[in-house]
Amino acid sequence: MKKVKAIIQARMGSTRLKNKSLLLLANRPIIFHCIERLQAVKSLEQIILATSELPENDSLADYAVSLG
Repeated sequence: MKKVKAIIQARMGSTRLKNKSLLLLANRPIIFHCIERLQAVKSLEQIILATSELPENDSLADYAVSLG
């Protein structure tokens, strides 16, 4: 069986909608919904959050780590 991984590209610095990834949708951050949907995929071995090393993305990375 192949090892399947999913990569979510997200960042906090947007010119049109700042902090979009952590904005609430149905009382949860948008990134939560993306991760939750991917966790339902049985063939996925790993979910990876890809973001930059800019300090503005630290809160996003911290949130993802808190979800495991």
